[in-house]
Amino acid sequence: MAADNAIKQRRAELNLTQQEAARRADVSLATWRRFENTAADIGALDGFRTDNLQGFARALKLSLAALRRLAGAEPGDESEVGEGERPVVVDRQTVDLVRLFNKSFTGDPLTPADAMALSTT
Repeated sequence: MAADNAIKQRRAELNLTQQEAARRADVSLATWRRFENTAADIGALDGFRTDNLQGFARALKLSLAALRRLAGAEPGDESEVGEGERPVVVDRQTVDLVRLFNKSFTGDPLTPADAMALSTT
């Protein structure tokens, strides 16, 4: 496993084989391999259909925005932040809370903002 491939690292963190990740993403094994091998290339995600990208994010237990950041944007890159918006700074407690929710939730992963909203209710 290449140390610089964040997609492969994320899959390994989840203890998934390529075949299992492809099944969870509802794509072929060949499509998953192409995704993993080209995800670090600039604009590589543009070559995939939206439903494939959503499947990749689901398999890796990430939001679509987090998948895009993992696949290409550098840490601290504000390209995902809209005009007039401030980047969200997340502390360790929030990250732990999101992981707790995501571990026990079988649907779409929570964003840190959603987890904070739930924790204060």
